[in-house]
Amino acid sequence: MGDFVAYGKLSGEIVAVSTGLYSVALENGLKIKVKAEALKLKPKPKAPSPQVQIKQKPQAKGQMRLDLCGLDTQEALEQAQDFLANALLAGFEEVLIVHGKGKGILRSALREWLKKHPKVLDFSDAPYNLGGSGAQVVKI
Repeated sequence: MGDFVAYGKLSGEIVAVSTGLYSVALENGLKIKVKAEALKLKPKPKAPSPQVQIKQKPQAKGQMRLDLCGLDTQEALEQAQDFLANALLAGFEEVLIVHGKGKGILRSALREWLKKHPKVLDFSDAPYNLGGSGAQVVKI
């Protein structure tokens, strides 16, 4: 019982013995009954060592607020692109982008860029306590 045997080209394990016949559970899932003379003893195959793989989701490093004050337009838009990508990965639905008031150049450029962004659902001036017209609440 428990020995590994070959029967022609088939292999399996002896699971029972009765009245001179050996019951062999074959590797293909079938069971056969054969005489001892038809079997050849084989070394027991080594069980494959279990392969453990741990997959970890990348940690999203999204923040809910981006401050662009003092940056030139090109640099600000590049940072806004990275910021929105990380916010989307983090699963945020709404973020705040602060651009300041100044002359309104950065505000205009940011608003034009947000209009064209495929993942931006809506945006508007932030409430007074979050920056008012110097910031945009962006829904993504």
